[in-house]
Amino acid sequence: MRIIVIDNCPESNRGDAAMQVGLLKLLRQQAPEAQIEMVALMGANQTDSFLAEYDHTSRLIGVVHGGLKPTFFPTGKYHNLYGALYEVFNAVGLAARIGLLAAIKMKIPTGIIASLLPLKYRRSFLLLAGADLIIWRGRNLRSRNQKAMELYRTLQWLYHPVICLALGKPIALVSGSFWHLNGKIARGLVSRVLNRCLYISCREEESARVARSMCSSDAGVIIEQQPDLSFALYQGSQSVVKVLPQEVDSAFPKRIALTLMDWRGTGAEARLSYIESIRGLIDHCGMVGTRVVIVPQVVKKWENTASLIAAVFPGPSKLEHVEILEGNPGIDELLRIYAGVDLLVATRMHSVILAGFVRRPAVVISYDTGPKWGILSRLGYEPYMINYSLTSAETLIRTVQKCWDDREVLCRILTDNIRAESKQVSLNISRPLALFQQDKAVTAANRQ
Repeated sequence: MRIIVIDNCPESNRGDAAMQVGLLKLLRQQAPEAQIEMVALMGANQTDSFLAEYDHTSRLIGVVHGGLKPTFFPTGKYHNLYGALYEVFNAVGLAARIGLLAAIKMKIPTGIIASLLPLKYRRSFLLLAGADLIIWRGRNLRSRNQKAMELYRTLQWLYHPVICLALGKPIALVSGSFWHLNGKIARGLVSRVLNRCLYISCREEESARVARSMCSSDAGVIIEQQPDLSFALYQGSQSVVKVLPQEVDSAFPKRIALTLMDWRGTGAEARLSYIESIRGLIDHCGMVGTRVVIVPQVVKKWENTASLIAAVFPGPSKLEHVEILEGNPGIDELLRIYAGVDLLVATRMHSVILAGFVRRPAVVISYDTGPKWGILSRLGYEPYMINYSLTSAETLIRTVQKCWDDREVLCRILTDNIRAESKQVSLNISRPLALFQQDKAVTAANRQ
């Protein structure tokens, strides 16, 4: 059996790395005899960057194959490609591969199509053409205020699945998150693809409701809420990290980690409020003797926090109680970092999950209004979540204090809920595999 995983995101976002390592772990547990290959979200034209951008899964699976459409992520030789020019280049890359879809729909033999593709893309196409089952690694399908941009992003999101469906391959979408799309055309396109999936798992119930609203009851698609794929790493994390004791007698945490996000989607005023809140917390920490560690959970060149950090620390002198970690720590190193602090203040969702693995409480700053934050609400973080646009220094400090005061009860709740999620996460893979085998048996019976 050949299983091809599609649309793996660059792993310089360690949340994506955790999900993709978790996905591979589950596939190997549930289908140990299967041949597993990965076709990345990044195009085959950017394979010179794959060693850095897929540093976790490449160690586990060997070769990560490039995507079928050219992409222009700002890394490698395209490291200076930002803003509107980045979008234009990616739009051209998408348009350049519409002909591939047309050739498949015209039923041109796959061997002929492959021979016409550049060598870098040929291997990926042949992998998809020869697959028995496609596992579509779910991502955030965000809504956009501008319907044209929403449609463009949706087309990018759907490209590989549409190619696989045109090739007649069964698809299971796992661990996706769905926003309510504003545009009728974008909704219609997503609906057509989802209706042809074998199985869909969503990370939160809100996303599952959105997915069900776009699927016809006649299609017979199984749609379920299942844990985020990163929970597959929980058991392994216990052998990686020795959890240090917290400063139990301290009135305020003595060591705080920060993960930051330079989010501009809610406007300059909200960003300024966020900066002032972080600065206010850091100043408060200096007054009460708390050390602060700023952790690079995400080091994508196109999501760089350098300008944000410069805004938080506008002066030339370095604060003695603040340490800004450099480099690109992997998942295991992040677990060790979070185990070495008392509390996390997080604007990165998966940093909260990793900190929870090592029994560290967290205050969450949700930078957008998407459903993915429901993952953390389900774990027990709801009383300690602050909206990015509404936060203030006073609110942030007060919430940190409340989280610290509640830490013993919160950590017990977290541990119970994380264990429950880690036990159920395998259903992301066992369910579509069972449905695939069931459909295969029915097809075989009908041929007799």
